[in-house]
Amino acid sequence: MSLPADPPDRPPADPAAIAGAPAAVPDAVPVAAPPDWGNAPPPAAPAAALEAAESASQGTAAGSATDGSAYSWPLLSGVVLGGALYGLAMRFAFDMTPFKSPVLMHATGGMLISFLFFVPIVIGIITVVLAPRRPVSGTYAFFGPWVPMSLFCFGASMLMLEGLICIVIIAPIFMVMSSIGGLVGRSIQRTNPRLGRRGLPALMALPLLGGYIEKDYVPQDRWSRVERAMEIGAPPARVWQLINHPTNISPAEMAGGLAYRIGVPYPIEANTLSEQVGGLRKLVWQKGVHFDENITAIEAQKRICWTYHFARDSFPHEALDDHVVIGGYYFDLGQTCYTLMPVAAGTRLAVSVEYRVSTNFNWYAGAWGRLMVSNTAETILNFYRVRGGRPAAVAAATPAGPPAQAIVGK
Repeated sequence: MSLPADPPDRPPADPAAIAGAPAAVPDAVPVAAPPDWGNAPPPAAPAAALEAAESASQGTAAGSATDGSAYSWPLLSGVVLGGALYGLAMRFAFDMTPFKSPVLMHATGGMLISFLFFVPIVIGIITVVLAPRRPVSGTYAFFGPWVPMSLFCFGASMLMLEGLICIVIIAPIFMVMSSIGGLVGRSIQRTNPRLGRRGLPALMALPLLGGYIEKDYVPQDRWSRVERAMEIGAPPARVWQLINHPTNISPAEMAGGLAYRIGVPYPIEANTLSEQVGGLRKLVWQKGVHFDENITAIEAQKRICWTYHFARDSFPHEALDDHVVIGGYYFDLGQTCYTLMPVAAGTRLAVSVEYRVSTNFNWYAGAWGRLMVSNTAETILNFYRVRGGRPAAVAAATPAGPPAQAIVGK
């Protein structure tokens, strides 16, 4: 068999003839069709990919907060406001019956460690864990919770849940504990951010559980005494008269008293009705406060002691916070004694005051009690010093002078 002859040679193509011809299109590459999964779901993305996506989203949020974009500030404001509202909600909750002491029937749960210490910690954690910028700095974790705590204190004051004196006394605890909470929240955020957010609801309810258990614990009474003394340029007879009958007392004469500056009503007058053991003294303060003092020891122009008697109406409702009312569940005064001794300059007047604090945190309440009682004792001694050195007619209008010097602190 013979093979077909080869085709005759063709002349080469003229490039000019085909210059305008369209270019040849290569054959299309076939594309594989997507697999048919049927009813089964596609395989899940690897866990590492999910974590990378979450980190990327957090990084975007952090970058936006760093850049000061519009939406980061509303988020931060919401976190701060949320922390403050949580504090107010807890304050209302702890005032309810389940958190009242079964022994001190009218004692409020607002004086429990679960509220005063644990709630600020939770507010600190909220401020950090829910912050729009992650991870937060150490400065933000420590100082950031102070903002919602301050808003909470302001709201409690506006809603008349707390008075100025209570806020001033407890503010250091609030700020320190909220900072601790902020640092704890930062640690959680850096090690396990998902756990921090998912566990937040349970953490927010933890103070309530603690308060329900703690309310059954009866606070221990802690009695203490402070002693102060001052030399007065007046004879013992004059000083004795001032102690037993100080009248027309002006606020300017008690200007050095810290307790008065933060809410304790100013005294107006005191009168000894009978200078004998068992005798009575009547006292009147501003805001309708009135009470009696029962004389327990007396030696004319040398020494006088008394104890305090407070009636149910001695302190009107708005005169002083229930948490610091004298003769209440948490604070009281014991025996007070004045001792007069003649000296070359006139009279050396010494005073000793016993006081009680009864809380679950006496180490802190006792420190404030000592500060308040000692400062008030010094202020009263200075009042006698100023009046004793002036004619009686102008004594009431004389401003207070320098404070007394402490002689004993027990």
